[in-house]
Amino acid sequence: MKILLISGAPNTGKTKITTMIESYLRTIGFRNSCRKYVIPENDSAVVLEGINKKGKNIRILLNTASDTQNIINQVHEYYQQNSPIDCLITTVRDMHEERDYLFNTFEVENNEYLEIPLAKVTRRNGFDSAIEDYQSRILLLVQHVLSLSPFNIS
Repeated sequence: MKILLISGAPNTGKTKITTMIESYLRTIGFRNSCRKYVIPENDSAVVLEGINKKGKNIRILLNTASDTQNIINQVHEYYQQNSPIDCLITTVRDMHEERDYLFNTFEVENNEYLEIPLAKVTRRNGFDSAIEDYQSRILLLVQHVLSLSPFNIS
């Protein structure tokens, strides 16, 4: 399984970026393959299905939160119920034991994932425009990464 990991400290925009990724995937033709799983605190997991640029049907599990072991367990159960999954796009806080727990639960090896780390955006003036610019640039980076091997999505 291919894995794209969006990591960062709390309040770095991980959920916002994955919501933007979901919107992007929908604009290129991906649709819900099964019912969206709602996680407390406005987070969710969904399996999207579509055709990649090589003409192959693929299923993507997009998860907006992996902040606690309980949430990771819930998402893993959702993953098992909706397998096979070709690609996992998920977030994780890059602190404490959640990251290791996510890797162990999904049996991720060190060379099996690609990670995009997020940073906090701070500006004294124009904070809203700075964060919008940062998020749009991260989305462009994600779109580019998804277009390349091993993902070949767009």
